[in-house]
Amino acid sequence: MSELSELKARRESVIAGLKEIESIMEEGKSRILEAIKSQRWYFFRDNKYILLDKVTGLLWANLDYFNYQGGQIGNFDKVSRITGWRIPSRSELCLIACDKCFPFRKGGNYYICEAEYWRCEGGQLDLYYSNSFDSSISGNLIPCNPSLIANTTYPQDVDPNNKIYSETERLQFTLDLFTRNNLWPKFNDDEITELYGQIFIRKPDLERQLQELDAQIASLMAVRILSSEFDYTAPSHNMTSTQ
Repeated sequence: MSELSELKARRESVIAGLKEIESIMEEGKSRILEAIKSQRWYFFRDNKYILLDKVTGLLWANLDYFNYQGGQIGNFDKVSRITGWRIPSRSELCLIACDKCFPFRKGGNYYICEAEYWRCEGGQLDLYYSNSFDSSISGNLIPCNPSLIANTTYPQDVDPNNKIYSETERLQFTLDLFTRNNLWPKFNDDEITELYGQIFIRKPDLERQLQELDAQIASLMAVRILSSEFDYTAPSHNMTSTQ
């Protein structure tokens, strides 16, 4: 098979893949938005070190990979590939500790990972006594990161009490947050996770492949046209007559 034939065959395969995805896009997107509606916390297939809170748009350290008992924020910047980690405010820490669905809420009262004391701006938060401060004990650390929502009104946009936007529009803000930052969220339903991957990860990749193949094919075609039009029998301008 010639190089041009091989490229054309690959192009047809890519187009077939795109058509298959496009046939499920409308229903698939509706299913993804419905899944977003019922899920608050998201781990990611493409970055195991982070966790997203849909309500605030804040990223949190995945405590399965972060040394919260003596963690250094600067070190987490390196492993997560996302800069901007900081100690959470008291209200931010309270918000996640009070959510029964928070993946790391384990232990009595509002404990996180069965630990009572956690660092926040201004001191150590005592989760046993419902958010009182205790500066005499060294607390654990779960850093957060607002970089995905910097200079946006995301928390207000997705608020259920926001009457400016419809429910679908509010869910779309979260979906846009994922796609804009090239994140592949893990849904509670594995089928939805794979569906998201097909529509928002594989489809853009196939579109890039198609553009590259079209460029390669056009280049080869141009070379062939140039070769077919060149008159190899014409005398060279550098040749002189022998007569």
